Amino acid sequence: MKSQSKARSRAGFSMTELVISAMLMGSLMLVAGLATDRAMSLFRQRRASEEVSSSASRLLQRVTNALAFARRTSLTPVPNAPQGGSTLTFNTCRGVEAGVVQWSAPITLCWEREDGELNDGLDNNGNGLVDEGQLAWIENLGLAGEKRVVWGHGLCEFLPGETFDGADEDGDGLIDEAGLSFEIQGDVLTVQLGLQGSGPDGNIMTRVVETSVLVRN
Repeated sequence: MKSQSKARSRAGFSMTELVISAMLMGSLMLVAGLATDRAMSLFRQRRASEEVSSSASRLLQRVTNALAFARRTSLTPVPNAPQGGSTLTFNTCRGVEAGVVQWSAPITLCWEREDGELNDGLDNNGNGLVDEGQLAWIENLGLAGEKRVVWGHGLCEFLPGETFDGADEDGDGLIDEAGLSFEIQGDVLTVQLGLQGSGPDGNIMTRVVETSVLVRN
């Protein structure tokens, strides 16, 4: 009788151990699953952030290339501080023929409201951004032979920290600068560009890039 009782006792204890082990295993799997989800979420967030940063850098480089041979005296309107400007028209050197510099037709780079968006603080076109703009390249603006290409989407309405109130809120010497901002001092033309993107969790990511171009022609 004693041996049977001990056997039943050992069997019961083994079952308890099995239940406890299963619970511990389930807890570990739950923790591992949560950690994996968190890691994947961070990965997606980081990838989205890098995509916005990369897009901003590529777009700024494209603007820089367009301005590389711009004629200093052709810049219109002249983006002097504190107003700066979000639209710039200029001629660029196309080469030299018979000792004469050949200038392009007027080229305009400008911030303009994204298609489908209104200036109303709402996401009218459903892309997760509010009142955003686009960067347009235009040749012969307003003329019969006008050519227009949109170079980039998702530009900030205003650079971070700025609002439309006539004040220099971010302390950079410019007032109410848009997501595409030009400023010239002497022969140095500074370009700022603010680009936005919607992250995987719907949050808005903003990247601001800046460069300077020497214009002397």
